[in-house]
Amino acid sequence: MASFIKNSVMRTPLRAVWEVSGCQTETLLWPAKATKNKTILVFIPGNPGLVEYYTSFLERVHTSVASPSFEIIGVSHKGHSINYHEDNKDKGVYSLQDQIQHKVDCLDTLIKQNDPDTRFILMGHSIGSYISASVLKERPNHGISRIVALFPTLREIAITPNGVQINRLVNTIPSWVFGATGSVLSCLAPPFRQYLVKLFTGQSGEGLQVTAHQLLHSNVLKNVITMARFEMDTVKALDHDFYTEHLDKFIMYYSANDQWAPKDHYDYMLKHFPKGKYTILKLDIAARSTLFFKKRDISPNSHYQPNARSLQFDDSLRLSVDAYNKTMYLHLSPNYDLFHPQAVVHQEGKSVRINPSDYRVYRGYVVDPIYSDHYWISGFDDNNMEDQPGILGWARITVRNDI
Repeated sequence: MASFIKNSVMRTPLRAVWEVSGCQTETLLWPAKATKNKTILVFIPGNPGLVEYYTSFLERVHTSVASPSFEIIGVSHKGHSINYHEDNKDKGVYSLQDQIQHKVDCLDTLIKQNDPDTRFILMGHSIGSYISASVLKERPNHGISRIVALFPTLREIAITPNGVQINRLVNTIPSWVFGATGSVLSCLAPPFRQYLVKLFTGQSGEGLQVTAHQLLHSNVLKNVITMARFEMDTVKALDHDFYTEHLDKFIMYYSANDQWAPKDHYDYMLKHFPKGKYTILKLDIAARSTLFFKKRDISPNSHYQPNARSLQFDDSLRLSVDAYNKTMYLHLSPNYDLFHPQAVVHQEGKSVRINPSDYRVYRGYVVDPIYSDHYWISGFDDNNMEDQPGILGWARITVRNDI
């Protein structure tokens, strides 16, 4: 693996360019400390295919495992990054099958660079789950021990709620229009481009940075749209024979409100493959916690928090609290509906009315540590949690903006 890396920095994740079958591939790498008996998790993103969207999510996965033999490598899709087109002088676009072959090549390269006893876990989000399953089809006896499918689009993607809309969009508007739009946006001053993205998408933090400065490029957008077209045409009926044979290798996570892999996809799998491992969550953990980057764990020491930045108005927070000889967690979500119009503070013996623009208001839930990671990753209904397991209480919390 090391022989394929250039321009890396010595902190995790390592941001590297990996040469795979002659293709310059952008990656995120959390290397294992051990050199033998490794387990390598290969993460395959959904469309738009930029692995940088998943940095925080993968960091949490790496931290939660904390094994010296555990390694993570996340790979961007072929042609879905600016550097690919600049380094390769390639303006081509790639199909879904091209992306599958690219991931097969990634696996083959990793197999050559590691010991024969290395175990591989493929983790895919959305169409990345379909690609992961396709890699297993191509390499059924090459050390793939598990596939973790996050909100998987494994069948009939064109008739899902989002699929219907996207199918209409990509088959109505030519690819060159998206490319031209990317060309115009890429010519804007970076701060102004970032402002426009935040205005129209509501993104913040690292997700905003990725969209504004890596996604909005002519060739990248054309590849995103081209891949979407192929997804609609390719992902049809489920291969029942394949899943019957390999069901024991799959762990699938669905969302109650996902519009790409709706709940009826979960129901379908449960009906046809009742012995499978399925979990249904309230929110898309990959999208909520990485694509939009609105969640922050707060540590009293910034050295323990990677990529520290200033607190944003729309950030959710998690604080650890030690009380009664026990550690609990306080989950804070911004909720300005809780602001009391008559709220006052006492200063120098006087009651002063609070100016809403000077404060942030949060609904704070006290959560048992056993349940904290689950709620933090999966999300929860901010207004309907009092009776849920592990919720010990809640409070309205008002914080000055200058703190």
